[in-house]
Amino acid sequence: TSLKAIANYVQKEYENAEPVARAMRGLTDVQILIDEEPTLLEGVPANDPRNDIIIFKWKENWKIAKRQEQFLESNVSKAYALVLEQCSEAMKTAVKGLPGHEIVAENVDLIELLKEIKGVACNHKANIQGTYALVQSTKTLWTHIQLPHVSNDQYMENFMALVGV
Repeated sequence: TSLKAIANYVQKEYENAEPVARAMRGLTDVQILIDEEPTLLEGVPANDPRNDIIIFKWKENWKIAKRQEQFLESNVSKAYALVLEQCSEAMKTAVKGLPGHEIVAENVDLIELLKEIKGVACNHKANIQGTYALVQSTKTLWTHIQLPHVSNDQYMENFMALVGV
């Protein structure tokens, strides 16, 4: 199953999961920004009605952000399990054998898991010399061609996976 298909499934089936699906597609972390304190108007008394409105809006935005944070945590955890579920036993073994995977698993870091899977799938070996690995990756990228039975979308997905390595 492709990353795009899993991200689409997450977005359709999980509640408020659009940020998680977007992060999966782009392999970027999701951040929900919450201001710790409201920014009051300068030179205006704290009990001024204009500051009351600012404080009210901040409280509402804070509640929304906290709710989004809860959805995010739940959806990332579910998506992490879904991604692992879709992996073959050989892929699971290869990923578990990667250095630093224990931390990824402990933190339920979905994006790092996807990057690990991508690295294993693209045959990026961490145990070979860095320069040689770079040359091999570059060669694989430059010699990557679209076969007749491969759709444009699938070719683009494979190509972008190689570019990321």
